[in-house]
Amino acid sequence: MKKSILLAIGLFACWGLRSQVTCSATGDSGSGYPAFQNAGFGIENPDCEHTSFGAHITQVYDEDLGKNVFLFHSHIDDDNDRCIVFDRVRMEVKGGPGTDEELIHPLGSESFYRWKFYVHPDYVSSSSFHHIFQLKAKEGDDGLPVLTFTLRTSTLELRHAGGDSGVSLGVLTNADLGLFKGQWVEAFVHIVHGENGQLEASLRNLFTGEELLNYSSDDIDLWRLGASYNRPKWGMYRKKVETLEDEAFRFADFCISETAASLCPADDSYLGTTIAENERAGAAIKIYPNPVRDRLFIESPEGGLLSVRLLNLMGELILEKHQPNGSGIDIGALASGLYLLAVEAGEGQVFYQKIIIEK
Repeated sequence: MKKSILLAIGLFACWGLRSQVTCSATGDSGSGYPAFQNAGFGIENPDCEHTSFGAHITQVYDEDLGKNVFLFHSHIDDDNDRCIVFDRVRMEVKGGPGTDEELIHPLGSESFYRWKFYVHPDYVSSSSFHHIFQLKAKEGDDGLPVLTFTLRTSTLELRHAGGDSGVSLGVLTNADLGLFKGQWVEAFVHIVHGENGQLEASLRNLFTGEELLNYSSDDIDLWRLGASYNRPKWGMYRKKVETLEDEAFRFADFCISETAASLCPADDSYLGTTIAENERAGAAIKIYPNPVRDRLFIESPEGGLLSVRLLNLMGELILEKHQPNGSGIDIGALASGLYLLAVEAGEGQVFYQKIIIEK
């Protein structure tokens, strides 16, 4: 059975293990705050001012992964940075005071991070910063982050800032942002924290295994003058720019260890799944036209009644129909954008296709 029709269930999917902290969304909907708090993460959110929206981390079902994931919400006008700084917006989970010790990295310590993220195909960036991962010093010279994964106009960058205690190397490496849009990506970062530190970072496509970005150094300054420790941060931290829009960014399956990379292993369970199963299920299924304006047609050699679901990329059900094979679906009232179509025909076989609606 295809992974994306399996539900992830369980009361507690985030917990601290010996020498390891993990956090994944549960089978429940609603706020994602309790999951992170139970796992020992700190949370920085804009709820102090934008109370009408509710929790800025929610949980939604993801068709590609076949389970619930975290959705980080960022509103470019209504949000701010903790009601302290108003020229930027922040929604992050982090290590630091009061968090699990695995999220606090003193001088000379080693840390391993692994997590998944998804950039919406319609995501809009700018020449200013949008950090989705930060390594920050605590105390001392702790203004700029030591390391970031940040999204720019057309690239995803791994950046370094040395601060007062060293030279800033700037962009360590980057990759075309188009490689990440509409794709689930697994990130891995290994750090030895020190002035002569070590860094290994890689981003790979979760379904194809293709490495999209990588960097390594066995002598890089990863420590700040006067710092008591380093700490990681994940989420959406953006400069307010007029051209930007409200965004919802997906994260899943956080793992942090100060002991070994083997405690946060790579997830190879999705390799080839979507491609191979879509080819089998969809070999004879015809969906047209795509892009579509008013009416979408679906034909299957199985005949009979087709079960059709249309979801937006936030995982919300937009349309559900049971209809004769080959008949058209009226989508004229739907807004332009990218959608996910799920067609079930025959013995429970499900075919997934991304559909573009254009007006």
